[in-house]
Amino acid sequence: MGISLGTGAAGTVAWVVLLAIYFLPTIVAIVRHHHQTGAILLTNLLLGWTLLGWIAALIWSATAVRKPEPQVVYVMQPNVAPTPATAAEPVLSIDPSASRNHN
Repeated sequence: MGISLGTGAAGTVAWVVLLAIYFLPTIVAIVRHHHQTGAILLTNLLLGWTLLGWIAALIWSATAVRKPEPQVVYVMQPNVAPTPATAAEPVLSIDPSASRNHN
């Protein structure tokens, strides 16, 4: 004799709900982008049938998520002297004679 959850659509919905509850720790880890999602999934899969393993996986999935370290990328550029064609033109040129008072 096995567990009967009904037949048809009601039975299917019942199985889906039970599986969602069973894998709740894994679902929480995935939604939170936990850095240990794979290990939580294995714990949930292998030990979730024991209430203690399920609770441990749920607590683990709710722990702090480690943020990735920022990556610093250094770009090496060749040391090339600017040529007249590539040299930047001055944006503003001030004529010193224009600032004198004309009387």
